[in-house]
Parts: sequence; C-alpha cells; structure tokens
Amino acid sequence: MNPTTRSNLADVLDSCLFIQTTCATRTFDDYQKDRMFRRAIEREFEIVGESLKRVRDDEETVFDSIASCTGGVSRQTDKSGSSGPVATDARSEVTDALMGTHAYSFAHDPIGD
Repeated sequence: MNPTTRSNLADVLDSCLFIQTTCATRTFDDYQKDRMFRRAIEREFEIVGESLKRVRDDEETVFDSIASCTGGVSRQTDKSGSSGPVATDARSEVTDALMGTHAYSFAHDPIGD
C-alpha cells in the first residue's frame, strides 16, 4: 500500500471515529436544531467520501477489498411502508442506533437463512 493510500485511510478512520464519538451523546433532534453540529458531521462524511474516492482512484484493489468487507445492499421496508435500497453495514447501523435515527426494522434470523 502506498503512503498516500495509507494517509487517505487514516483520514477515513479519523472522520468515522469523530462521527461516532460525537453522535454518541447527541440525538437526531440535536442534529436538526444545531447548525454547527450538523455541518461538522456532514463535513466529516464528505472527508470520508473524498478519501475513499482517492483510494479507489489510486489503488483499486485496496478499495475493492474494503468494499467487500462493508456488507451489501438490500431492500428493506421502513416504518412508513416505503421500501428502498439500504446499506447493511453494521457499523453505520450502530451509528444510527446511537443517534436514534434508524428508521428501519429488521427481523433477526439466528440461523442465518
């Protein structure tokens, strides 16, 4: 892995940790009402996206191995009855749960079928 890719991945990790720790003590209502909080979180997501784009452009195999570890996309129905594709990455679901913003319900299947 080249040093630029390593630096970009460090930026991704740093931004994700900031989002997770900052959102852990805040609610979605806080997010909606506090412009500075909202902008800070949105900027961190932009950094994640920009950094991952650079990784994809510089070292596609590294990007592909990251993408293969982050889960898939499935169709799930939210509480209003709408359905659409949603990411099933457990880490983003944890962040949603910490913020109390996850609008989707899941059926637990302990057997895995």
